[in-house]
Amino acid sequence: MFAKIITNSGITVFVAGYEPFTMTRDHKLFEELKDAAEFQDIEAVIDIIHMANKVKEYTKGKIEIIDGELFYNGEAIHGALTDRILALMGEDEDAEYLIKFLENLMLNPSYSPREQLYLFLEACGDMPITTDGKFLAYKWVNDNYTDCHTGKFDNSVGQVVTMERHKVDDDRNNTCSAGLHVCSRGYMKFGQRLMLVAVNPRDVVSVPTDYNNAKMRVCEYTVIQEIPVDSYSDTFNSPNLS
Repeated sequence: MFAKIITNSGITVFVAGYEPFTMTRDHKLFEELKDAAEFQDIEAVIDIIHMANKVKEYTKGKIEIIDGELFYNGEAIHGALTDRILALMGEDEDAEYLIKFLENLMLNPSYSPREQLYLFLEACGDMPITTDGKFLAYKWVNDNYTDCHTGKFDNSVGQVVTMERHKVDDDRNNTCSAGLHVCSRGYMKFGQRLMLVAVNPRDVVSVPTDYNNAKMRVCEYTVIQEIPVDSYSDTFNSPNLS
């Protein structure tokens, strides 16, 4: 047996073997549940009920989930990242690394990275998020491990490379501008050595619109290890970028 009622305030559904379930219209899963109920997609209805119940309450640090909605420091947060966190939790999958990533990201004082960074990482697909909520990126450097632009920054393994944040250009429409640059794995070769670096989301300043969003400007990163460059062709052009 299946029953439903949709009102001005929300929806209540009943599936045989389950208790009646009510969801308000302001719930992020409301439209999904309404559509499933209207098409009498019982399996989808059950899945949504399970997801909503599993992520009904959660509290850790400044992160709270109340009735399926995610809050940071008391403020409701929406977007692709929170949707992914809630979906993972609803499926009993590990979401702790994304929660830590969100906590780090919310420490970023710039609006643009907070809104765009996770989508950028998803689009690139080769800059994974670490268990402590940072992400991995790449850095082309000279043969002596200095940066390709100034030759002053040491990018040897273990180095923490920093730059005062206010000196990093935060306008994503400016290309090849001031800042520490890191890139995706698929970015063109423009140095002799390729380094793997870890970046805290709080330290991302801007994601320039050029080069298909394959690089970004940051104010700090840690050099993790060197990556063999045998798979890269020497025929790539080498732009003069930091």
